[in-house]
Amino acid sequence: MEFVMEISDDSSCSDRNNTILSTNSPFPEDLIKNVSIFILKKHTKFERIIARAEKDFSDENIRKLIFQGTGNGCEKCICFAEVFKQKIKQPIFQWNVLRKNQNNKSSENEKERNLITPEMFILISKDPFPDEYQCLSQQTKN
Repeated sequence: MEFVMEISDDSSCSDRNNTILSTNSPFPEDLIKNVSIFILKKHTKFERIIARAEKDFSDENIRKLIFQGTGNGCEKCICFAEVFKQKIKQPIFQWNVLRKNQNNKSSENEKERNLITPEMFILISKDPFPDEYQCLSQQTKN
């Protein structure tokens, strides 16, 4: 399993290689090596996360970032990616994945019910994606 840096509004900015991607990434494993992952929630503050994303992306060893949001955090995920792209002057490549998580929950007083939660991943890269991964959910900003 590849080690990555995971940053969320609940945790301190951890050092690279100390945490593991908490959710199964929808991206191919060879594309998410040495990647910074920003887990965003509904009330995540822009300043700290955007500053850290800019700092990480300016490092030549970091070629990609992932913004991840679940549930109400999906909206924040899009906002963060758009603000981040406006701040970056170099050409970048973006790959979006939206998926749903389905959970069956039940309690003593309730019948079993299906809960569907959206989950969004936005991969920002300094490098174009390989041809074998080209799809309609990818964009380029020059």
